[in-house]
Amino acid sequence: MCTTVFVAVSAMIIGRATVSYSFYWLLNQVGTKRPRKWNHILFWGGLKGSIPIALLLQLPNEGVLETWRPVLLVAGFGCVLFSLVVQGITVGPLMRRPGIGDVEETI
Repeated sequence: MCTTVFVAVSAMIIGRATVSYSFYWLLNQVGTKRPRKWNHILFWGGLKGSIPIALLLQLPNEGVLETWRPVLLVAGFGCVLFSLVVQGITVGPLMRRPGIGDVEETI
């Protein structure tokens, strides 16, 4: 089950990085210039919690999901735990890094 959680967390991080960095780049291309260092906060600060848990618990335990429901529950709870604990604890120090929390920063 640890492998399942590791794969799920890795996929979550890669997916979130792909979307947040490419979308941030696209926004800066169309004229909404924001400091580049802010995209690290958008990527790392995407904390999730109760909604994925509620959605996972509503999965029916029949058919194909009878086999996959426990795996999905473990992966989902692992992602939420990683997001709340690891990312929640480290987003503060990331914000205090020199230059990231400064609003007056130039691009």
